[in-house]
Amino acid sequence: MNNEFNSYPILDDLQLASLGYIQDYSFFYIDNNNLPKPLNSEVENDCSNYYQRIKVEDHLCSWNIETCPTFIKLKCKITSFSNLFGLGGICPSSATLGIALRWSSPQTSEQGVIPLEELKINSPSVEFEIDVQFEKGMLKGALKLQTILYLKDLGYPSPLELYFAQQTGVVLGILSTSEVLLEGSGSLFPIVERSKENGLLWEVWYDEMSDILEDKFLDKVEISINPLHPNYNLLKIRSTINESPFFIEFISAALVIVIESIKRSCDDDLINIINSQTHFNSGSIAEAMYYFVNKLEWDISSPNELSASIRKFFEKGQNT
Repeated sequence: MNNEFNSYPILDDLQLASLGYIQDYSFFYIDNNNLPKPLNSEVENDCSNYYQRIKVEDHLCSWNIETCPTFIKLKCKITSFSNLFGLGGICPSSATLGIALRWSSPQTSEQGVIPLEELKINSPSVEFEIDVQFEKGMLKGALKLQTILYLKDLGYPSPLELYFAQQTGVVLGILSTSEVLLEGSGSLFPIVERSKENGLLWEVWYDEMSDILEDKFLDKVEISINPLHPNYNLLKIRSTINESPFFIEFISAALVIVIESIKRSCDDDLINIINSQTHFNSGSIAEAMYYFVNKLEWDISSPNELSASIRKFFEKGQNT
């Protein structure tokens, strides 16, 4: 598993397979009310338990990775590891091995190592979980996670064990590597959950008095979902788009209402906004309209065409 030459033993593939190592990641973010919200995660490549590609996204489109703290829950289990100690292993029989999470975010140049657990020759099987929180702005684009084995304490090696690594902290093996694709691009669609007894499943609010060139899109538009509605579970908010065609129909209908409402507010400015021939503030309603038309290629010529183009947009994402 390591092509570099080492003057001391390191974890090999047979030893790794014998550990019975199991891990599981789950992902969350902290919303504006300081409450944890689960994120959707999908393993894109699961060739083995030792390498995974994980795509993380928020179907509510409320997670902005640059402004929301993000945290990860890691659960691990190792059932057998006594063969790592002593002759034929990777450390002296009296040594202590450490398990740590090594992480890096190349786009932000942030990285770190978080100690997790320790192993000794007479330890029983080890099972643990840990929450790791990343403050807003620490992550972007992709996150590399590696669970590593390192020499925590050398112990008292016998004369026959002096060929093992002697420097504490040295990495002796990688238990798993995960490439996490972070899709927290921000609140493109302002969806929130609002509990209302006997309320509608979903509602749309748009401030008709907005200054479309100045006012923030996210301040003047809201698509709310009612978790107390008996049909709420049909939306499958926490599932993937592949499992939630009803969600596509809901968000498409809601966005048609939003965009048609904005069109009425634009009056004669609409063509200038779409062609970027008038100034509008960053994050404004006008910028959102420009983005929908020019970047997402939604057809706003009529409600029917708009509805069709929005649904095609989400269905295309569903099939990718």
